[in-house]
Amino acid sequence: MTSLSDAVTMFLDGKVADARIIHKKLNGPAHCVGEDAQGNKYYEIKKGVTYGRHRWVDFANIHDYSPASIPPEWHGWLHNVTDDEPNTVKFIEPSYKVDVKPYKHLAYQPKGSFRHGSKKRNWKKYEAWTPS
Repeated sequence: MTSLSDAVTMFLDGKVADARIIHKKLNGPAHCVGEDAQGNKYYEIKKGVTYGRHRWVDFANIHDYSPASIPPEWHGWLHNVTDDEPNTVKFIEPSYKVDVKPYKHLAYQPKGSFRHGSKKRNWKKYEAWTPS
């Protein structure tokens, strides 16, 4: 069961809310095609959806997700390079393949950013100026 702060963060983060709730409700029944090693789930709607919006990924960690965490075989399936589902077809790995590393955000994250997780904001957004 998720906590209240996790639920609020999920709704405030548009991409996650779109993938988990809105996209499924608006476009009808979707079926889970598979899951990768990181725990990301991949969905597809077969009929009645605009081309390009019929496949999507539901990231395992809703607070710290990155497109870099999608394996190459699933990336090809998401972008319609292949119609074969990666869990049914053997993916031949190239000799130069490097293991996937977690993506780290090295850019500055201001106070209140969702990257800080569920830390409580104990700072004032605005401080009134008083002339001296």
